[in-house]
Amino acid sequence: MYAFTGNPVLIRPINPVVFRWGGEYSPILTGPMNKGSSEPFPLPSTIAGFLYWISQGANVETKTGDVTQSEGNPDINEDYKTISKVEIFGPFFYAKGTDEKGNDKICLVIHQYPKKLTIINEECKTKEKTFDPVYVNKIGIGHEIAKKQAHTDKGLIYTVEYVDYYATAVEKLGLKEVKEYGILVYTNAKVEQGFYPFGSEGRVVEVKEGEDVIKEVKIFDSNVYILSPIILKANESPSPLIISSDANNLVVDENNGKKITVSDFALSTIRLSLIGLGFNVKYNIKRPIYLAIMPGEIEAKDEKEEFNALLNKLDQKPSKFLKLGLFDKIWGSMLIGGGYNG
Repeated sequence: MYAFTGNPVLIRPINPVVFRWGGEYSPILTGPMNKGSSEPFPLPSTIAGFLYWISQGANVETKTGDVTQSEGNPDINEDYKTISKVEIFGPFFYAKGTDEKGNDKICLVIHQYPKKLTIINEECKTKEKTFDPVYVNKIGIGHEIAKKQAHTDKGLIYTVEYVDYYATAVEKLGLKEVKEYGILVYTNAKVEQGFYPFGSEGRVVEVKEGEDVIKEVKIFDSNVYILSPIILKANESPSPLIISSDANNLVVDENNGKKITVSDFALSTIRLSLIGLGFNVKYNIKRPIYLAIMPGEIEAKDEKEEFNALLNKLDQKPSKFLKLGLFDKIWGSMLIGGGYNG
């Protein structure tokens, strides 16, 4: 059994939600017809910023006037000193309930980029281990706020894809009665339970913590589970965006001069993408974009020997929970499955 450390916090959207991972969603910018699609989870920076906000009593100053534009863009490391006071491990999609036979069932599910989910605990076996969550499409028309009417000079019809967590628990995970569900993270933040606006669209979520949330789970063996994007270290080429033809040589982390590469923990193909680190409210700008290994299940190296070699590079004691990459207090959660006993 895996025993998670940290304070378990469950973020339960009251209604279907949309999480933006890049691109523009405004039909005014992209033409007469636009479709906004959603990933199953929010960005880790969205979660960390939200937890920091509510841990401070949901009244943190967010005005932009305290920093003048002449000061330029913030240094990214300085920018993260405040928000990185919050550490998170995850996220997971957590669902608890009873199946059609009346048996209790707990499901722990991760993001399988792009746009899918993967079950990682044995108690939640279904016909399909990897599946699409339930998406709800909503159609709208561009609106001129000043005139209080629809745009008439352009056919500004758009559709947006929302994730329905409750329907996913019922239709995809086989829960006839859903007792609990939501986005689960383990964190050092101390938060007050309650209802809060979450994300850029301010969708209402209920925040819970404590004993009712899973603390131990049996993970499927022989796999590596990347829970949130691992922001890669810049490589030695003049441009950090030049990708080696051999992805196994990509540097994930460094410790005391020892480079951690993809080949230290993975055998199968990894998913690479450019990803933004969220929005800086203080400076009123988007944070920089980096190359990252995207979330999902990948085939692990042979368990014990390779795992010990990785820990030796990291100078860590035996642990199946790793944080890798830039800004690893928030990004880069990784879970290693298998029969390793320390």
